[in-house]
Amino acid sequence: MATINGTSDPDTLEGTDEKDVIWGYGGDDEIDGKDGPDFLYGGDGDDVIDGGEGDDEIEGEDGDDLLDGGAGNDDLSGGAGNDILNGGDGDDLLEGGTGNDTVSGGDGNDHIYAGTGADIFDGGSGFDTISYAIATLSETIDISGYFGDLDTFEIHYYERGDSPLNRDYGADSPIEYDHATGAISGGETDDDTLLSIESVLGGRGADVITGDASDNIMQFTRGADTIDGGDGVDTLVIGEGFYRDVTLNLMESTYTFSSYGVSYDYDISFTSIENIIAYTGYWYEPFESTIVATHDVNTLFDASGLTTMAGLAGDDVLVGVVTYFQPGGFGGDYVRGQTFADYSFDDDYGAISGITVDLAAGIIIDGFGDNDTLVDIWNIKGSDFADVISGDEEDNKLVGNGGDDVLTGLTGDDFLSGGAGVDILDGGDGIDTVEAWRDGGTSGVTIDLAAGVMTDSYGNTDTLISMESITGTDYSDTLNGTAERNVINAGDGDNVVHGLGGDDYLEGGRGIDLFYGGADNDFLRGDDADDTLYGDDGDDVIYGGFDNDVLYGGAGNDTLNGERGRDVLFGDAGDDILYSDEDEDSISGGDGNDFIYSGRDDDSLGGDAGDDHLDGGFGNDRIFGGDGNDIIYGGSGGDYMVGNDGDDVFIDYSRDHNLAGDRNIQYIAADLFRGREGYDTVDFSGYGSNLALELTKTVTFTDGTVERVFISIERVIGSAFGDSISGDELANRLDGLDGDDTLAGRDGNDILEGGAGNDRLFGEAGNDQLRGGDGDDYLVGNEGDDFAGGGAGADNLQGREGNDRLFGEAGNDRLLGDAGADYLVGNEGNDLLIGGDGNDELHGREDDDRIFGEAGNDKILGNEGNDYLVGNEGDDVLAGFAGDDNLHGREGADRIYGSIGNDWIRGGADEDYLVGNEGSDALFGEDGADSMHGREGNDRLWGGGGNDWMKGGDGDDYLDGGDRFDALFGEGGADTFAFVDNWRHDRIMDWEDGIDVIDLSTQGLRSGAETAADAFAKLTVVQNGDDTVVSITGDTYNSITMIGVDASDIDVSDFNFA
Repeated sequence: MATINGTSDPDTLEGTDEKDVIWGYGGDDEIDGKDGPDFLYGGDGDDVIDGGEGDDEIEGEDGDDLLDGGAGNDDLSGGAGNDILNGGDGDDLLEGGTGNDTVSGGDGNDHIYAGTGADIFDGGSGFDTISYAIATLSETIDISGYFGDLDTFEIHYYERGDSPLNRDYGADSPIEYDHATGAISGGETDDDTLLSIESVLGGRGADVITGDASDNIMQFTRGADTIDGGDGVDTLVIGEGFYRDVTLNLMESTYTFSSYGVSYDYDISFTSIENIIAYTGYWYEPFESTIVATHDVNTLFDASGLTTMAGLAGDDVLVGVVTYFQPGGFGGDYVRGQTFADYSFDDDYGAISGITVDLAAGIIIDGFGDNDTLVDIWNIKGSDFADVISGDEEDNKLVGNGGDDVLTGLTGDDFLSGGAGVDILDGGDGIDTVEAWRDGGTSGVTIDLAAGVMTDSYGNTDTLISMESITGTDYSDTLNGTAERNVINAGDGDNVVHGLGGDDYLEGGRGIDLFYGGADNDFLRGDDADDTLYGDDGDDVIYGGFDNDVLYGGAGNDTLNGERGRDVLFGDAGDDILYSDEDEDSISGGDGNDFIYSGRDDDSLGGDAGDDHLDGGFGNDRIFGGDGNDIIYGGSGGDYMVGNDGDDVFIDYSRDHNLAGDRNIQYIAADLFRGREGYDTVDFSGYGSNLALELTKTVTFTDGTVERVFISIERVIGSAFGDSISGDELANRLDGLDGDDTLAGRDGNDILEGGAGNDRLFGEAGNDQLRGGDGDDYLVGNEGDDFAGGGAGADNLQGREGNDRLFGEAGNDRLLGDAGADYLVGNEGNDLLIGGDGNDELHGREDDDRIFGEAGNDKILGNEGNDYLVGNEGDDVLAGFAGDDNLHGREGADRIYGSIGNDWIRGGADEDYLVGNEGSDALFGEDGADSMHGREGNDRLWGGGGNDWMKGGDGDDYLDGGDRFDALFGEGGADTFAFVDNWRHDRIMDWEDGIDVIDLSTQGLRSGAETAADAFAKLTVVQNGDDTVVSITGDTYNSITMIGVDASDIDVSDFNFA
């Protein structure tokens, strides 16, 4: 890619075969972009610019420039001056700008913007468009081809750039265009010349358009135009654009069209026109047009509208799209319809007899006795005589008009209407419809499809064969279907309709209708007026429409929609769906699990039996769940909600429910909840702010009546914000959900769920269950045997009165059992557990816990982590389990187990049982006659006061009996028996000579340079029966008795004097 900048002098600039940007600036420059998608800018001066191959963008700017796009889809802009633009190959965009420009599109489908000045345009080959900018409201001459390779010349109004498009065909003054010379004048244009243009569209004025010897297309929209096709086979196009109904009568030289309620009439003159094309309406919204040709016109062609064509006398060719034909008069006509085409004999002037039509064979004997040919004609409208009309395999519309007609639809879904007379209507195969409406009829009809009989609007009795559907009249009809599926459109009038069997479609009009769907799955719509609609058996869909309707679903799973008006809806048996809309409706679901939705205004909803879903919607509604487990939505407004039997759920989050203080409110401003039997719930989870709500709350109405807002409501679900909710005398469940909630159960065995947030839960009276959920929660059970679970977060749990179960769960929690025999579990986190009064059981579980049994005979288990356990008062059981635990029995005869880890165990007062188990433990018996067991590991045992029983267990243990008469068992390993101060009279029960050692280092037997032998000499070692007694010579207060030991085996090596 190259970027090349010129100077203010004449430059010669050449690009590369890649994407280039070249700026010529001033001077008469020569620029060659070469290949690639280039941007080439001439600037001031008379520039010559060649884009070469690639999709180029070329701007000439000021001066008389020569721009050549070359191959590719190029964008050329001449700017100011008299420029020459050549698009070359490709689909180019060319804009001459100001000045008298010559613009040639070259090959391809080009778009040319002419600008101002007397320009010459040559579209070249391809499908080209020329847009001509006029004055400030850019009137445009747009060359766009609608017909193959032919170009088109149109006139528009629109604004260029960012302004909105305001399209209005034609200029205000006439346009004159001559094909032979290419000259155009009039309107608001300069005198331009158009080349290679075969088609012309006139403006809004009285245009004069003259063709040449070629086959021209002359198109007009508005104005008293004069159009001469000239030699060749010329085509006139009418009505293209934003117009609705169009009437063109060449016999009378008149042209009429309407646009959005405004009608325009013009006198016209057409010469040498061989073909006419009707082209009306938007592409997506066709409208009606009527064409009456002259004897000179050979072909009428309908391009898009719902067109009526009349060929007059002669052998005419009529071709249409969505077209309605009238006969061509005398002569053998050829009629081609294409899609949805009609052929009518309603205005067959001069006819002397009825017609015989066979659409399948394409043959018709008209009212003059002539044989006409029909191609792609689907629909036939007969004469006032007795007609015989037979359809084909398409969906035909056959209308008999007057006379005793015989209409046969054959295959396809046909539409048959007999008109006046005694008619025979045979639908044949397919889903066929009898149309009951008759022009000039004075009464309603009675139709029985099953019996094949119709009494028409004239009192005649018609025969119906193989007819499945009915279109009624605007009078009061009685219409009966068959055992199969029927489609019955009753029309206006007070109608009685029976669908009977089959999946029927029944629809009324503006009258007061009475519909019975019958068996199977029916669709009923009442429309206007006060209708009564019965779905009967089957899964029916019923719409009431406007006014005050009564809808009965009947047996089956029905869908009822009252729509507008004060409606009454009965779902009856089955799982029904019922909707009301505006006005005050009454809705009853009946048996089954129903869905009931109330609309606007004050409605009454009843679920009846079954597990129903009721939604009050807008207004002050009265909602009754009935039997079953119902879900009731209050919606907006002050609703009265009653669950009745079953476990019901009330959901209401559209009102102000801060009902914690005294209130005097009107009935229309209050929601009242009545649960009655079963377990009932009020759900505020979708409420938009925090709640302050008491289930014991009363409201005082303006008439002085005092009522409880909530009666027999067991459960309340709060909002996602910080709620304050308190229960009543029932066993309530209160769910706080998100937010920092305060929940109080009051009386009854309540369940309180805090959810996320830092919640405060108070069980109060009853055996309550409290769950804090995520967040740092504060849970208090109060009276009763309560359960409390803190959940995640640093929680504070207090049981208070009763035998409570407290679980801290995740986080560093604080658990206080208080009165009663409580069960406390810390779980994850470094927890603090306090049993309080009563015989409590406390479990630290994971991490490093601090556990205090307090009063009572407690069971305290540290579990994992380095725990600190204190029994305090009572005969407690303490077990450290894993970790290096610190265990204190304190008061009472305690049983303490160190388990795994290097534990520190203190018995405290009274006669304790201490076990170190695995690890190198330290055991302190302290006061009382304790039993101490080191078990595995190198343990250290201190007996303290009292006659202790001490066993070291495996390992090299250290045993100090302390005061009083102790029994010492070293058991396995090289044990040390220590005697400190006044130990009194202790016994070594399992001395192992040469392994165990007696430690007298605290007795001062060796001093200065004395040796161990000197110290040993100060001892008295005597044999006493089977035992050896060792004492310090002269000390009669303390002694050591070595059970089963021979005194001769005792020497200095058995002592430690240092």
